[in-house]
Amino acid sequence: MNTQRLIYRLTSWPVTLAICLLIVLGSVAIRLWPRTVPFEQCSKLYQKYAGHPGLQSAFIKDYQIDDTVLVDVTLIVATDSISWDSLRIDLAIPQLDPEVQKQISDDVIFTRQVNKHDNSQTIEGDSPDAELMAISYSKKTICVLHVKNETERHAIYYHNFDKSTQQKK
Repeated sequence: MNTQRLIYRLTSWPVTLAICLLIVLGSVAIRLWPRTVPFEQCSKLYQKYAGHPGLQSAFIKDYQIDDTVLVDVTLIVATDSISWDSLRIDLAIPQLDPEVQKQISDDVIFTRQVNKHDNSQTIEGDSPDAELMAISYSKKTICVLHVKNETERHAIYYHNFDKSTQQKK
């Protein structure tokens, strides 16, 4: 008799409603829970610039480039001109001629291959030590994409070219 009474109470409307509410709240909590990568697992570049005044930095694990390509990304944004100049010099990014800078009205993304052990050195050709650095002069942003193979490299070049040439409607 107690079993029937327990089953009746568990199937009553208030209990059913409470269980559904717990499921919904649990799902929302899991969805909104911040997904952070431990500091030790972030890139060396992120570790170097995290917390610097005048710079905002982020490490993004498995950023989706297209349907099949996921790469780790280090993003550094300079919040002022002094920080931008310091970052630009530190990573050996050339300064644009003022005349060229004036002609860039939209956000053009420059992409180059750099050495993954020293991001200030460029690398030519196919190398396992290569990463891609995307540079936006107008947004004072540097993005290092940690690629592992030629397929990822090609997808990123195509993605950046597409973003740079996309016409506003």
